[in-house]
Amino acid sequence: MPQRINAAKLADNALFNPGCDRTGWFEGLDYVPLGTALRIDPAGTTERRYYDLYSLPKVRLGSDAEYLEAAHGLLGEGTRAALRGARRTAIMLSGGLDSPQVAAKALAALPAGSQLHAFTFTPEPGW
Repeated sequence: MPQRINAAKLADNALFNPGCDRTGWFEGLDYVPLGTALRIDPAGTTERRYYDLYSLPKVRLGSDAEYLEAAHGLLGEGTRAALRGARRTAIMLSGGLDSPQVAAKALAALPAGSQLHAFTFTPEPGW
């Protein structure tokens, strides 16, 4: 495939318009949507959507503290699931608010004495 940037995708991204969840960054190439299993065989292509964020039931809790507690619980559960079977753990620290929270949950989930390696980046000089 020729590597030609999809100008419409680039423009949508610049305007924070998510557009279609299948549109790829290069012309002629598309993504398999998140939460979708794609099977390709000689008979054709079969697509099955196994997860749709927008079809989840609404959650209504009694207070901000309850939302915070629920979010921490889910973050811990997700982090533990992601760590299952991991032998050498590491995290990418992006400088945002979520990666330190995930790092804290990962450290809490790891066996005592384990290490969590962390990686990050810095801008190039003069940026």
